[in-house]
Amino acid sequence: MLRHMKFAMLALLLASSFFMMGVIEGGDIPEYIRKQAHSEKECGVRTIKDGNISDIFKLQENPEYAKILCIQTSPEAMNAEYAGIIMKWVRESGHTVWFYDSRLAGWFGMEASDINPEGAFSKEITGEYGGRKVKGKAAVVSAFGNHKTLSGVNGAVVFLVPTGENTYSAVKCSGVTPLLKQNLASDQAVSAIREEGSGRIILKPLLWPDKIDGLRFQTNIMEFSAGYPVPVVTEKDSPITDEMMVPSKSSDKWEEIDEVELSDGRTVWGRVNNGEFVFEGISKGKKIKKDEIKTIVFSEKGSGLDAVIFENGKRQKGLLSLSVDGLVFKTPCGKTVRIGKKEIKKISFGLSKERDAVK
Repeated sequence: MLRHMKFAMLALLLASSFFMMGVIEGGDIPEYIRKQAHSEKECGVRTIKDGNISDIFKLQENPEYAKILCIQTSPEAMNAEYAGIIMKWVRESGHTVWFYDSRLAGWFGMEASDINPEGAFSKEITGEYGGRKVKGKAAVVSAFGNHKTLSGVNGAVVFLVPTGENTYSAVKCSGVTPLLKQNLASDQAVSAIREEGSGRIILKPLLWPDKIDGLRFQTNIMEFSAGYPVPVVTEKDSPITDEMMVPSKSSDKWEEIDEVELSDGRTVWGRVNNGEFVFEGISKGKKIKKDEIKTIVFSEKGSGLDAVIFENGKRQKGLLSLSVDGLVFKTPCGKTVRIGKKEIKKISFGLSKERDAVK
C-alpha cells in the first residue's frame, strides 16, 4: 500500500539523522486532538513491575483499580496465578492490558515470534524498562492496516525489549490485529491487539513521542485502551481529515507523491494539482512550474518570506501567491481539497521511492 511506501520513504530520509545525531523529529499533534485526549490519570493507567507485582491482587478486590494495566515485569516474576487474575479481569471488566516483552505473550493468548532488526533503521540502545536499565534496540517501525488506533499514524520509533541473544520483542500476526511492523512483509508485529472477552490485550512497545508519529499513536492507543473514542481530525478542524489519509486502490498506483507539512503540526501526503505558482521575488509576478520546484517553505523563520528550492539546487526568497482556490491537493482517498496558504508550512514535491532511497 502507498501509505506504507510513503512511510518507507520518510524513514529513508530520516534514518541517518536519528542514528547519527539521535533525532527523528516528528510532527506535533493538533490542539483539537489534544482537547479530545484525557490525562493518564483519567485513563486509569497502572504500571506493574517486579517490585509491586502483588498489586495484581487488587484487581480482584476492585476491578476499577485500573483501566489500563501496564505489565513491565521480568518474565521470571510472572506466574499462572497472576496471569489468571489478569485475564479474568480483562474478560469481565472490559479493560485493557499492555505488555511489552513477548516472553510474556503466552500468558496473554499471543504467540511470541521475535525479530532482530538490522540495518539503517535500528540501533542498539540502553533504555529504562520496568524500573531497570535494559539493553534493547531502537527501531523505525511502520503502521500496518487501518485500525482506529492508527488514525493519523504512519509510523514511530520504538524501543524493543531484548528477549534472547540478538532477538527482540514481537509476536505472530495470526489471531491478532497487527498495528506496527518493522518489516511489512513479515508475519511478525511489534505492536498488536487481541480481543479477550469484553476487554483487550495489547503488545505495545515503549516509544519516543517526539519521533515521527509517536505522540499521535500513544494518544490514540491510550484513549482506545481506556474506552474513550480515538481522537480524529474532522472537516470542522481541518480541510484534510484522518479519513482522507486512508489510501484508495487508485492511489496505490501513484509512482510519485507530494508531501505537505500543515500549520497544525501534521504532515500529509498526496498530489498537488496546481500546475504552476506565482512568485514575487525572482522577478515580478514570475510563474514557476510545479515540475521545476523541489521544496517550498512558507514564511521561513528569520525572514518572514517564502523560500523556493528548485530542482537544480538554487534557492530564492520572496512571496509566493496561491490562486483563489489555494493549494489544490488530492488526498490518498481520492478526494480533492483546497488548502489556504496560512494552513501550510512546507511542500515537498515529486517524492518517490527510487529517488529518495539514494539521498
